[in-house]
Amino acid sequence: MADHGGGYEGCGVIKKKATVTLEDGTVFAGVRIMPGDVVRFERHFGVRIESVSGNELMEHALFLGWSPLNRKGMTPLTFDEFCDVVESVDISADGEASPTDPVPSEDDSSS
Repeated sequence: MADHGGGYEGCGVIKKKATVTLEDGTVFAGVRIMPGDVVRFERHFGVRIESVSGNELMEHALFLGWSPLNRKGMTPLTFDEFCDVVESVDISADGEASPTDPVPSEDDSSS
């Protein structure tokens, strides 16, 4: 039986988020990695995500940061273009605090 708890194991429902920082300082925090993003990952790399969990290449983390942004129309960049402008990608379990500074809201700019 598949594990539907929260990891990648057994093709269960994943509960992961990405925080992506671009070289221009743009931060996308708490972007949910959905099952469709995992399917795109597996198709792109030709491996099950479980087989790389804990052994991820930089390219794997970048893809998991790019895919949800691409899916949501938050970046027009191809994956290779994205790799050229990304500074960091942090993948965390849904609900974990991300080790990044808070992103200022538009309201903060008027103070």
